[in-house]
Amino acid sequence: MVGFVAGLVAVIVDGGFEGGDGAAILLAGLGVSLTPIVDVPMSDDEMNSRLRSWMGLVVGSVLYLFAIGLSGGVTSSFVVLPLASIFHAAVSGGIRVAGPMTIVAVVGVAIVSADDVGANSDVFIQLTAIYLITAVALSEVQRALLSETARADDLAFAPDAAALRR
Repeated sequence: MVGFVAGLVAVIVDGGFEGGDGAAILLAGLGVSLTPIVDVPMSDDEMNSRLRSWMGLVVGSVLYLFAIGLSGGVTSSFVVLPLASIFHAAVSGGIRVAGPMTIVAVVGVAIVSADDVGANSDVFIQLTAIYLITAVALSEVQRALLSETARADDLAFAPDAAALRR
């Protein structure tokens, strides 16, 4: 949501609405509202839940990419929006989910701004690095939190195990 607001403010400050900015804002808003709700459990079927989550992340990313393409490509203010999908994927699924989501974002930005990437290759490389660093860092945070949760559970059951040994 912060990325969406930052993109909206940047478009307004940059000179108001031009060309496809209104459509870009609409698509980005749809993507922003779709990405957080994909993890709401609707059934007990884990595979169905994973598929729904993946579909939500991919559809959100595609909407972000359309917004990026409509508002200036690699130099658009909306390039921060795919970070929401990468963030959500890393926190909910670790690097196994965040890695492919990062690839979708990088390849998608390259495709929607194909004319722009050659002229702004340094910006594209920086953007790719930001996407990758976000995926790796947040995946490590997720891994550490899971590890600490398991450790806390083990410590909580330690007194019971000691009592059973007596």
